[in-house]
Amino acid sequence: MKADLLLQGAQVFDSAYRCFRTASVAILDGRILYAGTDEEVLKQIEPQEVADLSGRWVIPGLIDIHMHIESSMVTPPVFLKAALQHGTSTCIAEPHEIANVFGTEGIEEFIRLAPADDPEHAEVFFGAPSSVPSTDLEDAGAAVTPEDISFLMKNPRVRCLGEVMDCRTVISEPQSRAARVVKAAEASRTVPIIEGHVPAFLGLDLARILYAGIDSDHCEQTPERMRQRFEMGMFVEVQLKSVTKENIAYLAAHPELTGLWSFVTDDVMADQLQHDHLARVVRQAISYGLDPASAIIAATSSPAVRMDLRDRGRIAPGRLADLVVLDSLEGFHVASVIHRGCWVDRDSADTSSRHDFPERYYESIHLAPRTLDDFVLSAPKGAGAAVRVHTMEIQERSTFTPDRIRELPVKDGRIDWKRTVGLALARVFERHHHLGLSGTALLSGACLKEGAVASTWVHDHHNLLVVGVDEEDMVLAANSVIARQGGLVVVRGSKIVAEMPLPVAGILTEDPLPLAAERLAAVTRALRDQGWGNSNPVMSLCTIALPVSPALKVTDRGLVDVRQGKLVDLVLPEGEA
Repeated sequence: MKADLLLQGAQVFDSAYRCFRTASVAILDGRILYAGTDEEVLKQIEPQEVADLSGRWVIPGLIDIHMHIESSMVTPPVFLKAALQHGTSTCIAEPHEIANVFGTEGIEEFIRLAPADDPEHAEVFFGAPSSVPSTDLEDAGAAVTPEDISFLMKNPRVRCLGEVMDCRTVISEPQSRAARVVKAAEASRTVPIIEGHVPAFLGLDLARILYAGIDSDHCEQTPERMRQRFEMGMFVEVQLKSVTKENIAYLAAHPELTGLWSFVTDDVMADQLQHDHLARVVRQAISYGLDPASAIIAATSSPAVRMDLRDRGRIAPGRLADLVVLDSLEGFHVASVIHRGCWVDRDSADTSSRHDFPERYYESIHLAPRTLDDFVLSAPKGAGAAVRVHTMEIQERSTFTPDRIRELPVKDGRIDWKRTVGLALARVFERHHHLGLSGTALLSGACLKEGAVASTWVHDHHNLLVVGVDEEDMVLAANSVIARQGGLVVVRGSKIVAEMPLPVAGILTEDPLPLAAERLAAVTRALRDQGWGNSNPVMSLCTIALPVSPALKVTDRGLVDVRQGKLVDLVLPEGEA
């Protein structure tokens, strides 16, 4: 029997018995022909190439079933090449960010730019975005309707219904858009895979979400949240922020749960992607005490089963020859990658496509320049010497933003928020349809202490967000982003100190990954230098406008009480607790 490649002397992972064995792996036409130790079988195989791996560990290619390419801010070809070089051979991408700007047309552009048979890129399937916009409390550039879902689910590249973010209305309003989207997905396939976004739901509400057909959750976990999800039959997807010592201790203590959960990345930004991808999550879990076998299964066979990808996830005859070679098991260090039976050049220069999108994708910021008047915080008519206001508290290690009530002075009809040390002003301006809408919030906690920042990379509606403590800096930051047709700009002392141009739909760059990573790292440093204290400054900043992430957020419609799913006034009515 002819073979293209024979790997010898490796410690090969056996997913069935959860162990490594010294074995050989024969590959033919991009698939595994044989994996084992039988010398009589191996004598019959005639390989064109033999590689002696000298005791290195060989595992299946990593599979990331919940992620968003747009979170990297680079285009699909650039992202998928980098992900493969880091050992991720398969992704399930949910393109709801591009869909929030250009709808199903944007989704189809992503599918076009990520062909399934590109040997230099990780293979990508898609989740049909279920929540565009994420709620009815924001204005995006487009909407994905139940009819669109029925159409998208017929595409063989579409593997599942993407995360249902407005689960609250699914269980409370049977005729809501979110509920109708779920029903459309259920009607499109015999056994549809429906992904969830289920932060903090427990008890009966969690049961009702599962009853509606939504049976996975990738949100931030605790041992108790995981326990309830496992007991009720929900598939748990563990991203990096859920890889805590407490959570890993819980998973390690319950090996019987193996196969019922997986690792995912959700969001990996350009400066992180340059160095790592899903392997980083696995490595962190192992360092916290999870046994390597459980960790490998959670990044290979478990996600493959979840997404019904029967041709990958294990090293076995007939499976795709997507393999990762590790030279350190405990450190989970990727030494080399094989994709469809071919060695991946992990040192090849990053290339990017230029102007691959339709022309209007480069002219998507429909917003007039901002002025100082846009950043005046007026008090309600009849207000006394002080008012009580909602403030969004920025946390150091979470995108959870509690609502903290503050009392602020009123002077000359304006709320004098700058007199209180530690506050910053945030404004969101609708930029898609010339609606003229804007929302206002005040930030406290680990927020900006100097200058200003503006961004159109703002989950998920991608309107213009401006945050600052100096009004003139806020105007400069906002107008710089508008002039560049999208991006992030950090300003201090009337000077631009860092920027990340994002001219494609206001959310992507066509720059090579190293340049994108360098620019994003500069933005991150500038935000930290100016006081933004969250461990992931850019993600923390750009999710203060995400109205499905607890607890207080701001959109172009105004301030959102996420738990109640309604808009609230910035200033509390007199006498309200």
